[in-house]
Parts: sequence; C-alpha cells; structure tokens
Amino acid sequence: MIFVGSDDDRLYAWWYNGSSVPGFPVRTGGDVFSRPLIVDMDGDGDPEVVAGSDDGNVYAWHMNGSAVKGWPVHTQGYVSSSPVASDLDGDMKPEIIAGSWDRNLYVWRGDGSLVSGFPYKTGDAIWATPQVADLDGDGKPEIIAASDMVYALNSRGELLPGFPMKTGSYIVSSPLVHDIDHDGSPEIIVASDSLYVFDRNGTLKNGFPVYTGHYFWASPSIADLDRDGMSEIVIGDWGGKVYAFKPDGSVLAGFPKQTGGKIFASAAIGDIENDGSVEIVAGSWDRNIYLWNAGRNDSFRMEQRILQKSEAPVFLNSINVSQENGVNFIAADLTGYADEPKISYYAEKDGSWHLSPMMLDNGMYTGMIEPLRQDRIKYYISLENGSYRFPQEGFYEIRN
Repeated sequence: MIFVGSDDDRLYAWWYNGSSVPGFPVRTGGDVFSRPLIVDMDGDGDPEVVAGSDDGNVYAWHMNGSAVKGWPVHTQGYVSSSPVASDLDGDMKPEIIAGSWDRNLYVWRGDGSLVSGFPYKTGDAIWATPQVADLDGDGKPEIIAASDMVYALNSRGELLPGFPMKTGSYIVSSPLVHDIDHDGSPEIIVASDSLYVFDRNGTLKNGFPVYTGHYFWASPSIADLDRDGMSEIVIGDWGGKVYAFKPDGSVLAGFPKQTGGKIFASAAIGDIENDGSVEIVAGSWDRNIYLWNAGRNDSFRMEQRILQKSEAPVFLNSINVSQENGVNFIAADLTGYADEPKISYYAEKDGSWHLSPMMLDNGMYTGMIEPLRQDRIKYYISLENGSYRFPQEGFYEIRN
C-alpha cells in the first residue's frame, strides 16, 4: 500500500495498481503535512497507520480506515513532525513519538495514553521529526528532538548529560544519528544555519559546524560515496547546492553540485545504474530533479563558523519580499539579539493569524508565508515574548 497525506485534510491509500484502498481516504481536521507511519501498535500482527495533522491531532487507523481505539490524541499546535515508533519501555509494544508546534514532545502508548514524563516542553515549535537511538550504550533507546535546540531524552523524559545543544537558528531539518567515523559511538547530525555534528555527549566534533552561507531546511542523508569505509553527509541548502561532507567536515571533491533553486527535500542515494558506483538524486525548487555520480574521492575544507549573537537591542534594517512557486519569502535584516523571531500573517481563509518561524539564511532571518488566495497579505515580525515587534503598531502588507 502507498499512504500519502494531503493539504485537503485527508490521508489517502492506494494499492500498487493505483486503485484506492477500501475505507480511504480518511479525513482529519487540517492539512496532513507529516509522513504517515506504518506500525503494529497493539502487537496483533496487523499494522496500523499513524499520521499527524495541522488540527493538532495525531490519528491512528486500521487498514480498513476505522479509527484505532483511544485515537486521535490531541496537542495544542500543528503536528508537522512525522510520528515515529519505538519500544521505549521494553514491553514488546511500540510507543508513538511526535512533536507539536505547541513546543511539546509527546510519547503515547498504543492505547493513546501518555507515557509518564511526557509531554516534554522544548523552547520552540517542533517541526523536525524525532529520532530514536541508543546514544549512551546502555541498550535502551533515547529520543533525539530538535526545535530551538537539540534535545536528547531518555524514556522517562529526562535530559541526557550535555543536552540541550544550541545551534545558530531554529531547526526544521530532522536530526540524524549515525556513526559516521566508525569509532563505535554514534554522532548526532543536525542542520540549521550551519551543519553541526555532535558526539553522544553533546560535544561538537572537530571540523564542525560547517557554514555554507545558506540555511539547511532539508534533512541530511548518509552514504559512503567514495568507498573509503567512512560515511559522508549529503545535504542541500537554500543556496541551491548539494554538498557531501566527510567526517572531518571537509567537502568531497566534485561537490557542491549546483541546482537552480532552494532545496527542501532530502537527497536519495543509491546505485541507480547498477554499475557499482553511487548516484545522488535531489529535487530543487527550480522544478527539476537532478542526478549526479558521486565520482572522485579527494576533499577540501569549507569555512567553519560559529555565529556569535549580540546582546544589543534589536533593530530592523530592511525587509526583502520575494515569491517562489506561490510562497512568499520574508527576509529581514535584523541586528542585535534577534533570538527566535517569528512572522505572524493573516489568512482570510480561516480568519486567523498564523505563526511561521524565521530561519537564518545568508545573514538574513527568513520566513515563509503559505500560498494564499487573497489580494493583500498582512504580516508583522516579532519575538513571541513580545520584547520587540516590527512594525511597532499595525502590520506590513504584501500585494499578492
């Protein structure tokens, strides 16, 4: 079966031949942005499908489209984070893990009840999909989540020593856990304003972070591209380039690869031509799909940069508005302590203000406004605690 969520508030299911699965599509109360999860929630041998929705709920259905008892479960914000499953307590039944825009990381049992210690409150909306891995080698899984910082929690909702870890911008990209240097200990790979690699204790690895000048929205992929026994990190940025970074932070020669638009999606990697060499496939906002051969095996080093944030008052120097594929990008040149700025914009379709995080890209705090069928779009920029607001009164306006 193929499951796909849609902006029409539905989850669709098709057989391999394109025919609809009986009982589907099923309706939620909001856009289904998260990737559906297929998992046997109750251990009866039959899988269920789990998905989050912008109505703030996480849903679970049987394969006939009927709701699983105890579901949906509710959060207080959008659920753009894709749910993941892991047996955290060793009872041979998986728990369901998901983040919400209400800043909380949730863990539910198969019957929809919350696991003790959760939800765990982070410092910002959770857009990234959590990961599960045994970081400390005790044989028990930990949860790695990202929002304003990188969090690592045990199954009781307690922070691991050394966490959370701060990056230079809000994090949309989902963290990846992998032993990239094959030393027997996993690393945590996180992308935001730069590419960060932390060891399991929350310490930055030598050679990181790596700064390309543009924001990383896409989640990283992993592969041994040059067949040297070490893993490269493959990721695209908003500058339209796809990079391959070695475990020491250097760039594999032949990279970056250039596209004509921003990159939002993770790269796919495999031997597509069945010729023994590795190919990389990436989509770009220039509406093209690119395929490259990994090729050469030498490397060079990019700029390594850690942004130092000022404690000075915030000033707005300029705003640049651009539109790509119907999406308005608001880029603000902010100086001073501009920590975690947000765009608030008014959508006539539901008569409410919507919040969108701003990411640090090419020295500008950049946020997005969804495609809206209205002549004018009102918006303002602020910090959620109200310490600053631009403009101080009223709003800016875009002629759409």
